[in-house]
Amino acid sequence: MIEIFADTVVSRGSEHVEAEMAGQTVMMSIRRGKYFAVEGTGQRIWELIAEPRPVGEIIERLLEEYDIDRDACSREVEGFVAELLKNGLAQARAAQ
Repeated sequence: MIEIFADTVVSRGSEHVEAEMAGQTVMMSIRRGKYFAVEGTGQRIWELIAEPRPVGEIIERLLEEYDIDRDACSREVEGFVAELLKNGLAQARAAQ
């Protein structure tokens, strides 16, 4: 598993299908055959990684948009990204 740092570049993976339903983004991991639904901040992160983006930039954007502590935001983003990676919904690479 890749370690997640502020300069880790994250983007959506290619092994999923997704749809908008009732204010949520619903995704199915083709690799795992599991469904996932995200809303709120998770949905915003999903929007942000439509294009490859460093984790640090995602955190900065969320800090501008939400009233949240930097450390808490970092932990939540890193945890969410780790789950996306684990389930084949995102891909990550080290910054170049």
